[in-house]
Amino acid sequence: MADPQVVNELLFSPNLSINETGALDPAASVGRGTVTVFDTTSRVETGKVEFEVPGIRREGVQAVDIEMARDGATAYVALGSANRVAEVDAKTLAVRRLYLVGQRPWHLALSDDQKRLVSANGNSGDISFIDLENEEVVKSVPVGRGPWGVVIGP
Repeated sequence: MADPQVVNELLFSPNLSINETGALDPAASVGRGTVTVFDTTSRVETGKVEFEVPGIRREGVQAVDIEMARDGATAYVALGSANRVAEVDAKTLAVRRLYLVGQRPWHLALSDDQKRLVSANGNSGDISFIDLENEEVVKSVPVGRGPWGVVIGP
């Protein structure tokens, strides 16, 4: 049986792609603020992560992008208008922590060494750098109007 893949349960999935094994890669979209895990062979739901951000109504928490750690142990989820990035244990589906970043993080990218995560924050016009070893947002850098995606190169 194939390993489960994290897939957002909502209908609109602009980031859906098929990997080289034919399994679904992580996909995310604006919506209910949940991420659902499916077994890619049976297509059966095996778990769900529901995000809660203190002080923000449920409809304000939107799972819009997922970035998986290379080892598959951790998923990072951009929570859109909640202005947070969630760190999720991919095995237990527990939310380990929430990082407060700029306004409306859309997309995420991990550094090659997996020690930093970068979020593109569309409404605040910046990108935020998260130090994953020290579990903190270390800096937000203005980049101009409406950054939507982010890629980290060598």
